Amino acid sequence: MSSEFWAAIVGAIVGGLMSLVLQLFALSAARNDRESERLESKRALARALLFKTIRIHSNFVGYSRHLVEADDRAKASNLPVGWQSLLPLANAPDRVTYSSDEMSMLLSLKSDNVFNDVLNLDVIHNSTIEIFQTYNQLRLELTSRLPAQMDGQVGTTLLNSQQAMILGPRMASLSHLVEAIRVRTGADAVESLATLNRLAATLNEKLGLKLSVEPIVTTPPAPAPGL
Repeated sequence: MSSEFWAAIVGAIVGGLMSLVLQLFALSAARNDRESERLESKRALARALLFKTIRIHSNFVGYSRHLVEADDRAKASNLPVGWQSLLPLANAPDRVTYSSDEMSMLLSLKSDNVFNDVLNLDVIHNSTIEIFQTYNQLRLELTSRLPAQMDGQVGTTLLNSQQAMILGPRMASLSHLVEAIRVRTGADAVESLATLNRLAATLNEKLGLKLSVEPIVTTPPAPAPGL
């Protein structure tokens, strides 16, 4: 009777230990699954954030190229470097907005400098779109008031003193706006590329990704005379 009793006790202990081990394995597997899911969720947010930042940089480069083309047009047609040569853009790029989940993910990586660089980049991008749209509208309002003798795509306008008094302030306002656009666009194209590279490096290091960024080669617009 005694041996059967102890055998039952040992069997119960062994069975309990096996059950405990199985439960621990199950809990460990569940924890690993949750961690894997969290990592994949972060990686998905990281890819979305990087894609948006690529779009922002690409749009800045597009604006910068548009200014370079305006410089070339001014040189070829003997026009001033300003609103006379900077044509409106037919199609504005779409606005880009970082989501709160994307920024929370980036904040969780504890790379404060990169987070600060990215934080307002979408706001700057969207305000640049608005500036160009404002320029398009103001330039159209001005040119619609100007009589011009066309030679191909270049128009020549001669203003009398009264017309110059009326339209002069509008021309000066446009010139100041073009100067601001030139200064801002060139800097944004350069700075967004640096931010993009730092962001990709951080996401690769912190999340084990293998993201690469190929820079878009462009020549930034030269400062306008007098800047």
